Amino acid sequence: MKDNSFNLVDERWIPCAMTDASAKSMGIEETLTYAPQIREIFHPSPLVTLSLHRLLLAILHRNFGPATVGEWQSIWRAGRFDGTVLKAYLAKWRPRFNLFDDSHPFYQVADFGARQNKTALVNELMPERARGNNPTLFDHSFDHAPSSLDAAAAARGLVAIQSFKLGGRSGLGPNFVDAPAARFVAFLARGANLFETLMLNLVKYGKDEPMPATKDAPIWEQQVDPDSPVLSGYLDYLTWQTIRARLVLDEAESSHGPFVSRVTIALGRDFPKEGTVFDPARAYRMGKKGWLGLRFREERALWRDSAALLNLAGEDGSSHHLGVTAWLGTLVKRGALDPDDTYTLEAYGQGTNQARIDFWRKESLPVPTTYLKDEYLLEDIRTALGRAEETGRVLRNAGWALAAGIIPGGDSKAGRDASWELLKHMAVEKHYWSRLEQPFYQLLTLIPTDRDQGHTGWTKVLRTTAYGGLDEAVRDLDRSARTTKAAIHARAVLAYGLAKVLNQD
Repeated sequence: MKDNSFNLVDERWIPCAMTDASAKSMGIEETLTYAPQIREIFHPSPLVTLSLHRLLLAILHRNFGPATVGEWQSIWRAGRFDGTVLKAYLAKWRPRFNLFDDSHPFYQVADFGARQNKTALVNELMPERARGNNPTLFDHSFDHAPSSLDAAAAARGLVAIQSFKLGGRSGLGPNFVDAPAARFVAFLARGANLFETLMLNLVKYGKDEPMPATKDAPIWEQQVDPDSPVLSGYLDYLTWQTIRARLVLDEAESSHGPFVSRVTIALGRDFPKEGTVFDPARAYRMGKKGWLGLRFREERALWRDSAALLNLAGEDGSSHHLGVTAWLGTLVKRGALDPDDTYTLEAYGQGTNQARIDFWRKESLPVPTTYLKDEYLLEDIRTALGRAEETGRVLRNAGWALAAGIIPGGDSKAGRDASWELLKHMAVEKHYWSRLEQPFYQLLTLIPTDRDQGHTGWTKVLRTTAYGGLDEAVRDLDRSARTTKAAIHARAVLAYGLAKVLNQD
């Protein structure tokens, strides 16, 4: 009789890149024990990468708090997590980490009772795999030709889908609801190794921090109804069960361990209304319907929102601080972190259209910790980003002047529509913004040491890049007299606008 157990405590399922440049997979206990020797957890899917960190953070918060900066600093100075504490905890709850346990399968339910359910292809757990109307992102499998997953891959997919499942049709009556991170950007502060990364994101944890709590516990410890929409606290949030699921084992014998090709699913927990609880890994803005999490926009790089992401004051009426950076700011001000260090803020998420994933994205933003203790520096960044936005608007006006000058009958509706289509085709703003990212990162580094030189250099970059965007658009056009005349006029529009925005003659 084959052994279908697969316990995530010690089975190798978390993909790790080591500090010595090697790669290996580890179980939960080994990953946390050897975190200082692991450079990073890495998976081709950014959704899996982020979800694995959330799972490990839930375990760490449960065991180490920290309730105070002092508690945090003690762990940071030790340079490792207490292996004795972790071993005892994981031994106590070990049966709940078995992926195929009969009574408490990890992140699943043992049975569905009277709950309506359906059995689907295992692709349902893997957003990167083609299924239904979901486009192929990193994969070329199809619904009619599915492949099985080994237990490690099935576990990773299960963890990710509980955090990133999109709401929509379920075929089970009511629709699926969005998972906590389904449509929003989630942030992770990155350190020199996995220990530092996990510690930088191990925010203060207490009764009402980082969110109100009652009898908080991760899902594997809970005895409550798994359908309950009541959020008991941050650990409950980190391990939220968006769907009820049960992996269906392949019947065929395999020398490589258990495989899964199907999964039975049902509706899970209804998540609390957006904006009623605040995830420290997300940034929020006030919208017409209340607080909304920041989303990825395909045409807008995240660095353009740097000032909002580093805003430690928060809750100014239009924005709510990103809890991770606020915590880092507290650590810097209290002397627990070196104020001269630079960390990386990584953003993970997906661009969605109703129940469809259009794209995935991972972006990185360097964060010199000096910005976390000096809000005057942050004002410099706001000013720099404001000038970039104003320059972008001037460039858009110049692009419109170019398009309208080329299209005959520009004053008519048909002419305006045609001019608009030509403007989109020329993509002058796209060229402009794509060339500003690296200069902006250089500005971030320069502002704390030479403010005047930073602003002077940034102004020059904006001017040069705006002209470059317009010139690039003109180069792709014909050389007719009409186009030449339109290009001369557009350049004059740009020069006039830049003189006003950048205070140059």
